[in-house]
Amino acid sequence: MNFKTIVTLILFFLATSVSAQTTVSGEGRFYAGDDDSLSFVKAQLHYQAVRDVISKELKSMGLDDKVFWQRYESKFSEYFQSVEKQLKEKYADASGEVPKDKKLDYEKALRAKKLEAMSRYGRIQGVITSYSVKRMTRSPQNPQSRFYQIEAKTDRRSVNELYIKFTSDEADRKYTTLFVTVDFALSHMTWTDTGVEVGSDFTDVVRDHWRKWLENKFTGQIDEIVFTDDTMQRQLREFLLIPRDIEFNQRLENGDSSLSRYGTGLWLKISMKMDKLREDELLKKREISIDGDVLMIELRTNRSIAQSNFEPEKKLFHTEEAKSFSSSLASMVYSKPLPAFEEARRATREISMSRQDFHLKVASLTSIQDLLDVGTLLTNKGVVHQARTEVVGFDGSKGVLNISFRGGRQNLTSFLRGITGAPLGNGKVLQVNPEKPTEMTLMVIEQNEQPTKNSKTSI
Repeated sequence: MNFKTIVTLILFFLATSVSAQTTVSGEGRFYAGDDDSLSFVKAQLHYQAVRDVISKELKSMGLDDKVFWQRYESKFSEYFQSVEKQLKEKYADASGEVPKDKKLDYEKALRAKKLEAMSRYGRIQGVITSYSVKRMTRSPQNPQSRFYQIEAKTDRRSVNELYIKFTSDEADRKYTTLFVTVDFALSHMTWTDTGVEVGSDFTDVVRDHWRKWLENKFTGQIDEIVFTDDTMQRQLREFLLIPRDIEFNQRLENGDSSLSRYGTGLWLKISMKMDKLREDELLKKREISIDGDVLMIELRTNRSIAQSNFEPEKKLFHTEEAKSFSSSLASMVYSKPLPAFEEARRATREISMSRQDFHLKVASLTSIQDLLDVGTLLTNKGVVHQARTEVVGFDGSKGVLNISFRGGRQNLTSFLRGITGAPLGNGKVLQVNPEKPTEMTLMVIEQNEQPTKNSKTSI
């Protein structure tokens, strides 16, 4: 057998994804009931067409559409149980059962509720960025039988995320450090207008309470929380300016001390603005408006993972007692970004779920394209595991991929066995020969060549 490329995998880590919009035709069929409104029928037809579009996209991406819909419908059934129970209680008699004279009405109501709920469940229509209706007809033989066809554009990143949402299991992994930068800005006022003589008397109290909230909520996800000073902020900005290229990833993986401090961290940036709108010195009243924003950045990738802008909120304060006024204002400032913090915490949990890092060393490459093709295959086939790959090293004949994979080493081993024979899309197929759990061999061969019996995988 003439093997073109031999790829050796040794297990350890992270990042690329499938994006791009595509245009897909989707068909929907629905048998309308006598009492169904036209809007209800249209909604059901559109939902069925969207399902068809998603199924086609999943197949084209090498994903299992049957598994996806099984998980989707299973989770919907769990969700709908409480709705069905409430509806049954509405129609049931004292025995808890629906009497015969109400059974038909109950079944009609249940059907309508279930179809309406399923068409909204999971927000699956969100993967469609735009669409046009091509046909909407009814059967000449049976007018109740309707047909509907759309031409839709989808965002494959959203399709990936939807697949992951319904097919993957959850577990946690930590980031090392959450760096927190706070910027307070004043407009039409000074710090004395907050009820203190020195600004730090106000800001330190707010920071301390934010620290306690973050330490409590991020327990298990973050090892430490560090509020930054000017020097650290400058270092963080410089870190983000470093190109995210092969050299960067190699230095990070090799434990470069100038990068490792920040490479496994997150940066939470909080901007708060206080604006004095008006003041009545005679009546000791002061109206202050508060707004701002929160941004969370994953430092390794320089990617925003959460962002919130606050709506301005104003309040009229009584200023007779400076301490009471200052405490009330500080409480308002403290509370304002908490919903954004919670959103950032959820985002952190979602992106760090159960990811483990594995090194993939690649040898005997004819070009970097071979390496990229292997990475693309692993990413597309491993979407349920949130598999993401990136090139971290290449010298002409050898290369290193990083893969971020959910599920652990054993699942990765099983996953690699499962992609044996998968086409790379460049006239080659991939053969996987695991020799032991921590070392694998991938062989890229011409598609018209068949693997020999001894090339099958074994662990």
